[in-house]
Amino acid sequence: MKIAVCIKRVPDMDVRFRIGADNVSVDEAGLKFDINDFDAWAVEAALQLRDKNPGSEVTVISLGPDVVQETIRKALSMGADRGIQLKTDKVPFDGLAIAKALAEELKTGGYDLILFGK
Repeated sequence: MKIAVCIKRVPDMDVRFRIGADNVSVDEAGLKFDINDFDAWAVEAALQLRDKNPGSEVTVISLGPDVVQETIRKALSMGADRGIQLKTDKVPFDGLAIAKALAEELKTGGYDLILFGK
């Protein structure tokens, strides 16, 4: 079984953050980022399914610039088999654009099960 888990890089909410100069984005200076907790739970659920179904594979997918590779590596360290970065210059704020980019990869990946966090 091929299992895909879509994961997102989010700032640690225990650290104070500031709004960027454009008044839209977050100023990332000094922020610590990690995998979204809900996405981490989805990765864990996928790993449990893989362990119960020999021959299964867990692939994590994240959209964004090269900094999302850190989030992908975290999921790989949890036990995921593969990681895919859908490369963009920055993460779009438009939910539809994100959905379209993910949908294209998910359609062509031949996945049997697709998991998301929240």
